[in-house]
Amino acid sequence: MDFKAELRANSETDSRILGLVWAGSAAETSRFDEYSDFDFFLITVDDAAEPMRQDLSWLPQHHNIAYWARETAHGLKVVYLDGTILEFAVFTLDELSAAKVNHYAVDYDAADVTARTEAIHASGEYSSHESLDDHLAIIYTLLLIAIGRARRGEKLIAGQFVRSYAPLHIIRAVKKNFPSQAPEKRDVLDAWRRFEWEYPEIGAALNEAVAHDVEAAAWKIAEVTEDVFGKLSDVPAKGMQSLRDRFGKHS
Repeated sequence: MDFKAELRANSETDSRILGLVWAGSAAETSRFDEYSDFDFFLITVDDAAEPMRQDLSWLPQHHNIAYWARETAHGLKVVYLDGTILEFAVFTLDELSAAKVNHYAVDYDAADVTARTEAIHASGEYSSHESLDDHLAIIYTLLLIAIGRARRGEKLIAGQFVRSYAPLHIIRAVKKNFPSQAPEKRDVLDAWRRFEWEYPEIGAALNEAVAHDVEAAAWKIAEVTEDVFGKLSDVPAKGMQSLRDRFGKHS
């Protein structure tokens, strides 16, 4: 189905709808592909927002929806029988001010939606307060905790430390200290998105590291951190030593 055209047509004829704003790759269509979902904001009159979050009959071909979930106060995920994915939020005009959006395209505007969307446009990336040494110290601390929890038998939470918390600090430290190879690809709302396109070698190393079992992945993350930042700080050398002193030399 031509989802975008159908939703725009529905919006123009539904008096409850004040605006339709595409986001992500649905707005920046040059990177929309067969794996993309449809991200959008629907802006409604005040008394329609909550009913339209609960009754999805306004969506194109709603009879072909397989399942859906209420994800946040305003946001939903919807999956059609053919695998088409929607990620959207329904806002009143005033609620829209609480949102953030990077790439966007206003497709329908009946009530100052364009100006209000421009006001929530995130033009700059989140800037962490941590210094390079802070990031590195946090990484090795997280890895110490992770290996300990894995050996205790708490592998799920250990995996969270190794595959999520520690890599995020690496990603943020890399972005603050090394030039991007594809700055135009950066997602200012999500540090993880398209990191491999901006830093292909580091991204590949991180992907390879987290593919291992938890403890092996922790050691790999430690080594990647030392390889990337060892010439910029003495923290990685100290961090590696702390891991060896606590857990023995990793083979």
